[in-house]
Amino acid sequence: MENDIWNRIAVTLERIAIAPALRAVAQRQAIALETRLSAAPELSRDLYDYPQFDWASIGAEVVARDQHGAIDETVYERLITFRETKVAADPLNDKTIALLRRGRA
Repeated sequence: MENDIWNRIAVTLERIAIAPALRAVAQRQAIALETRLSAAPELSRDLYDYPQFDWASIGAEVVARDQHGAIDETVYERLITFRETKVAADPLNDKTIALLRRGRA
C-alpha cells in the first residue's frame, strides 16, 4: 500500500517536471502551423488589372492611392505580383497591314 502511494507521487512529480517541456513543444507546433497557414499566397495577375484591383479580396488594406492605383511606402510581405501578359498572336496578313496604314479597320 505504501509502495503504491510512493509510485503515484513519483508519477505525479514526473508529470509536473515534464509539463513545461510539453507546453513548449505544443507552442512550437502551434506557431509552425500558424506560420504555414499565413504564408504569402504568391498570386499573380495581369498588369492591366492593377489600377482597379480589389485588394480586400486578398486580405490587403489600401492606405493610399494615386492615379495608377494603390501605393504605400511601408514594406510588407508580397501578396501578389502584377505582370505584363504576353499574348501569342498570328502575324497580320498584308491586306490587314495595308488597311491599318491607311487608317481604316
